[in-house]
Amino acid sequence: MSLIPADEFDPLPAVEAEEPAPGTLLMRLRGEVDEAVAGRMSDVLDEELDGSFCRVLVDLSRVALLSSAGLRALQQLRRRCRAHRAHLVLVGAANPPVHRALRVSGLLPLFDIRPTMQAALYGHAGGFEEPADAVPRVAQPGPTSQADR
Repeated sequence: MSLIPADEFDPLPAVEAEEPAPGTLLMRLRGEVDEAVAGRMSDVLDEELDGSFCRVLVDLSRVALLSSAGLRALQQLRRRCRAHRAHLVLVGAANPPVHRALRVSGLLPLFDIRPTMQAALYGHAGGFEEPADAVPRVAQPGPTSQADR
């Protein structure tokens, strides 16, 4: 697989790709996920996502900033995984900069999110599966008193 550091002297930010299990592509992102890192993600996907993977894991636990370009790259990755019938799982989305960006953008419910790499690797049998709630829902106010019913 490939390792693409942003700078020879400074390993952050970076995009690393490996195959931790058969049929699984793992992309680890570090540092600020901006336009340059989003471009590197796309390059890694072009090189690695060829239909031989049934699952793509993206480790976001070491991301310091998830920019709008990073959000677009995750959306593009989601579309590409669906086209290749690969299951996309985000790991480490509880990381505050990542969680905030996904929540504010409304993208959070569109992704399968696992708290740890272990849960991502062993908590799903593989194959293509849509998240249960692919569209954010707005709660409808219900009656609050006997008179409102």
